[in-house]
Amino acid sequence: MEGFIVNNCGKPKYIFKRNFPVGHRIYLSDLWKMYKVKVGNALNKEVVSEDEFVAWLTDNSYMKQGFVYYPGEKASFTGEVLEVTDSASDETGAHADGRLVKPSLAEARAGVIEKLTYSEIANLRIVDNPRRIIESITNLHKLRRAYTTVRQMSRKGHLQKILRDRIQDLERM
Repeated sequence: MEGFIVNNCGKPKYIFKRNFPVGHRIYLSDLWKMYKVKVGNALNKEVVSEDEFVAWLTDNSYMKQGFVYYPGEKASFTGEVLEVTDSASDETGAHADGRLVKPSLAEARAGVIEKLTYSEIANLRIVDNPRRIIESITNLHKLRRAYTTVRQMSRKGHLQKILRDRIQDLERM
């Protein structure tokens, strides 16, 4: 089994005992390992062709609308595979090597800073000037949640200290 299935339905699915993000492919050889016994029993065959396996997947509602099957002889796949970026990130611009760049929050206005979520605060980088951003936040609950998240992350000791100091300052008031 050399063919594969591509998720072009527009949103990720949890199917085949795994997450199946948009634009990704799952090879039929991987699926065959999981469903070999079920398919063999259902079709009363020991040797099942790739087309019969895909038909079985379709009959048993594993092939959702938007899933595209590419047979083994077309395994070179020249179609379009979509890449999905996290909708929470504001990535714009590009490096010379094609990587996307997340803009710095170092010069962000107060309105933008107030709208930051606790996870965005926890993911602040040094180039974002985290001290200036955190010093302007007055929401104690949001800072505590960010601090809890940062404590579980590696290489965030500087941000953890800034958050801890700001929380202590707000608690003293």
